[in-house]
Amino acid sequence: MTGKIRQVVVLSLFVIHTTALAQKSAADQQLLANASHHDNIEEALLEIADGVLELYQFLRNDIGVYADAARFAGAQFHPCSIASVGMGLISLCIADSLQLSDAAQAQALQTLRAMSGEVPGYEPARNPVNGFFRHWISLKTGAREWNSEYSSIDTAILICGALFCKSYFSDAEIARLADALYLSMDWNAATADAGAGEIYMTFHEDGSGELKTRPFNEYMIVAWLAKNDPRANAQTKLLWHKFFENASALPNSIYNGIPLLADSPGQYLSNFVIQFPMYLCSHFTSRQDYRQFLKNAMHVDRQWWSDNTNAPLYVWGTGAGASGFVGSGYHADNFRENPGHVCSPHVLAGFAPVDSTVFNDVLELWNNNVGVYSVPGSTKKFLWRFSVQDLSWRAADVQGVDISTLLFGLATHPALLGKEFFAKYNDYVFPSSSDVKKKCTLENEWGLQVHPNPFNSMTTIRCHLQKSSSVVIELFDVRGYLLRKMTKNNAGSGDHTWLLDGGDLSSGIYIVRLQVNDTVACRRLVCLR
Repeated sequence: MTGKIRQVVVLSLFVIHTTALAQKSAADQQLLANASHHDNIEEALLEIADGVLELYQFLRNDIGVYADAARFAGAQFHPCSIASVGMGLISLCIADSLQLSDAAQAQALQTLRAMSGEVPGYEPARNPVNGFFRHWISLKTGAREWNSEYSSIDTAILICGALFCKSYFSDAEIARLADALYLSMDWNAATADAGAGEIYMTFHEDGSGELKTRPFNEYMIVAWLAKNDPRANAQTKLLWHKFFENASALPNSIYNGIPLLADSPGQYLSNFVIQFPMYLCSHFTSRQDYRQFLKNAMHVDRQWWSDNTNAPLYVWGTGAGASGFVGSGYHADNFRENPGHVCSPHVLAGFAPVDSTVFNDVLELWNNNVGVYSVPGSTKKFLWRFSVQDLSWRAADVQGVDISTLLFGLATHPALLGKEFFAKYNDYVFPSSSDVKKKCTLENEWGLQVHPNPFNSMTTIRCHLQKSSSVVIELFDVRGYLLRKMTKNNAGSGDHTWLLDGGDLSSGIYIVRLQVNDTVACRRLVCLR
């Protein structure tokens, strides 16, 4: 296509797009009429970032947890998403650094307390054996929602948010909560087959692994957190060193001669997959080999849109989010499957750390009112998904985990926070071996015993306390349902015994969970009839 022909096509598409927008509701007509054309790119980027921060506040409730998504119209029905909480925590660091919030640190502390089960009446659903969180939980109680799974990647994104806050805020209580959350997971449980690079995505109720995945994908974040745990075993370390230490060890797919990271040759990933580790994993952020693959993904993304659409050159970005072209209403687009040719501005912006011209494309979208949405109940706006095939389509909702890369990418502009912001604060200070030793020493000091085990109808739980402590004992079945709970807020030092009546229990495996102050231990019980 010659330059003149393409220019005519671009102008024609933009006229059509503007006409389609003008035919929408009166509110959208007013939005179009008021579209701002910024001469100052920094001012525009800050305005968009402020819109995303406002969206995260809309997703947040009074308990301090974040909904999975926000509906642009109608009732809000999404539960809490664990990954949305993690991204929400990082948004608070950005809001504080941009001086757009005076309450960010207090909100981060509140969120970490809620996710740690320290907010009365709110207990996040977690695997009683390995600690991994359910993907979706109730905004009000923390109970399981949408029949969701125990998820390693969603838990990992939550923990990254907690550790990011620990790095940024330099607050002792935030650090305590972040470290306790990190250490409350058995990260070794996520390693499925180190030799094959397999990571467990989900878990059964008894803590054993279920569905598996292979690199490369966003589960690099899980492997990174597992590898840095002082308790990491040989298999966990092998998985990291064999597959993630160097990007050259990972599978590639070739697009027009350009190598891309992939989970298997010939397959293409949605580009949020490579962006999440960029912002959450310092190994990726700091390594030239990984950053080169990020550049490759950006070049191919631009090329795909140029080869497959007549959209303006500033319209590109292949990501995940709301979709009106698949039955589920959500799709992770890639270079083989992009129903409706949906553009993801949040993925476009997410490439900013490796190419500053991305900011010009963001500004073009903003100034031309393409993909501009209003935060529900607010006048603030941000960029989100739109279709170049169906210009009348508008996304029904916006997902908290996916919109994150729009905020992260904008924040890296030199006039805002710069690329150094993520390089500094995603270099997490992980708990040390001495922290783990202290935790293990405490567990040994308890002398936790369950006898008899296996049991028929009655069994006894014993522990020893070195000092007066708050004690919680819980019994779970293999589906994760809480069957018994015994609490003593001021248990004195010395030996303690609790009698567990299992007369109404069926034969099977159960988990007893003992929490003494902030430290947790679990034991497996077997009931035989």
